[in-house]
Amino acid sequence: MCITVFALNAHPNYKLIMIFNRDEDKSRESEPIHWLNNNILAGMDEKEGGSWFGITRRGRIAYLTNFRDPESFDENKRSRGLIVKSFLNSEESSVDFLNRLMDEVYEYNPFNLIVGESPERLYYFSSVNLNIVKIEDGVHGLSNGLIDEPWPKVEKLKKGFKEVINETEIDVNRLFDILSDRESFPFEMLPDTGVGGELEVKLSPIFVDFNGYGTISSTVLLVDKDNGVALRERRFVEPKTDLIYKFKIAG
Repeated sequence: MCITVFALNAHPNYKLIMIFNRDEDKSRESEPIHWLNNNILAGMDEKEGGSWFGITRRGRIAYLTNFRDPESFDENKRSRGLIVKSFLNSEESSVDFLNRLMDEVYEYNPFNLIVGESPERLYYFSSVNLNIVKIEDGVHGLSNGLIDEPWPKVEKLKKGFKEVINETEIDVNRLFDILSDRESFPFEMLPDTGVGGELEVKLSPIFVDFNGYGTISSTVLLVDKDNGVALRERRFVEPKTDLIYKFKIAG
């Protein structure tokens, strides 16, 4: 159950500032974000071979979260992470890819997807309402509901994020600090996603950690106005790493 907040064309120095936590069963093995075939920078789920995030040297970008709906979950469906890999390996436009995906959506459990052919022009698609939406410039948040749905942890992360990016120079350490917030919220403030009150509360922090499940990595992505990319991933499970990647998007 993941969370992201991002600023699209909303800072004088950056096209995109994106931060996110990846939540997963800690026993499920995955590889840190790394270069795949020297073209795609992405993480890798070792069980199914998919990914939750990736960006290519030419600037194609994709990010996916699960949509929390336990009643509709079917373990026999295809891994949602394969959608991210498919987009990053594609040369289709974002809209063409999402239109094609709409015909295949029932092969997957519910999901949210953000994609773009370049970091300054992003689209959002939810398998729940089947809408393709061009994301407006500004600050947005997404967890396991719909984009900008005001879940308490999304709103709290947005607030802290806006305070950090209000500065001309971005303090990456402050972004990691707000991603590490473990405060939970009372049940009466939370959405009812069908998992029961106790689990809703356990899943309510920005940084989740309980019973072998939780946030296994935090990531900060910066794409500046000159197409310089800086990505830093901090992992909290083996292999514990704090990796930094820098490159320039090929024009």
